[in-house]
Amino acid sequence: MNAFSWKIQSISEYGIVAYTNKGVFANNSIIKIVVSNNEAQIISETVGSAIFDLGRNKKNVSAFIAILEEEVNRPDENLSEKYEALKPSFVSPGKDVLNVTKLVLADLSYMQSQM
Repeated sequence: MNAFSWKIQSISEYGIVAYTNKGVFANNSIIKIVVSNNEAQIISETVGSAIFDLGRNKKNVSAFIAILEEEVNRPDENLSEKYEALKPSFVSPGKDVLNVTKLVLADLSYMQSQM
């Protein structure tokens, strides 16, 4: 996340919630990476009163995917060790907003499959 200078609000076994930090008068975004069933959903939404995002949210998602691919493909990196090192900083499941988001996304996925 440091590659983006995003402000991390929370990190948990369900994913990450972060904000872009572009200043008081800029259009900032909230980025949610929700992990469930070995899949990740990346959501970027404009925060504030902007009517159009001018492609910023798509750029946020693309940038995250590019950095993630770089990290995964580094031969010297042990992602399991990094994950274990982060675990003590995880928010508790009862306070995790992504725990609820995961359930909502699962419901949406189920409803779409029934159409």
